Amino acid sequence: MYDGLTEDFRASLQDAFVKANPDIDLDIVPIPWENMHDKITTALGRRAVKQ
Repeated sequence: MYDGLTEDFRASLQDAFVKANPDIDLDIVPIPWENMHDKITTALGRRAVKQ
């Protein structure tokens, strides 16, 4: 997740990460700052329940 500065920045960041880490799937999702806390805590809570 990130704050959505620009689509070009997101794409270049994701491309660089995938090139350096070809065995890891990555999908950078733009999230507005005001929603970031709720998205992160929900994702972490779901992960804790699955384990």
